[in-house]
Amino acid sequence: MTRTIRFIFGEHAYSGPALNAFDQFECLNLLSQISERVRAGKARGTLDQVGLIASAVEALDEGVTERLCALCLPSLQQHEADGDAVPVWDADVTDLVVDMSAARLLGLLARVIAENLQSYLARERFEVPRGADGPLSYSVVELPNGKSWLLRPVEAGMCKFESLLDGTLDLNHVALMNEAISVRVENETRARAASQEKQ
Repeated sequence: MTRTIRFIFGEHAYSGPALNAFDQFECLNLLSQISERVRAGKARGTLDQVGLIASAVEALDEGVTERLCALCLPSLQQHEADGDAVPVWDADVTDLVVDMSAARLLGLLARVIAENLQSYLARERFEVPRGADGPLSYSVVELPNGKSWLLRPVEAGMCKFESLLDGTLDLNHVALMNEAISVRVENETRARAASQEKQ
């Protein structure tokens, strides 16, 4: 079931469906320069994240900003004082429906991204301690742009592919499943090594 984001920005309230895991992942990749800083714990809470994301968005070239708008704004609605809700973005003409300055647009975009990624960016990361195995003796083939990480839980049977598309799962869920898979793989590796030592 798709989560709904709701927030106040300036004098208006906004709402819309949360991005699916694929769109969240693309946003994260487009803003890669801030993701490590936030995940390292240097910022906590939505407001801190908005500041970092806004700084990153302002530094992006126009093409990347347009792509973020196309990802984040088409389903967003602005709520008026009379109770009416109007769409923020017209996907057909790739432009704003409501009137706002470029600076305000960038701030709104940063807020939408933060609302969608806050649980992932604020999560405590778990690094799986590795055993004493040597380096891999072969090259690993992976999907481009980090999508192997995104689809790893699907391949492991922990979730369905559709759950990444329909909003049932977000990046926070995907990250937790990846950590659980890594724990299982490491434990299996240690169990094999212990078995061989006994022989």
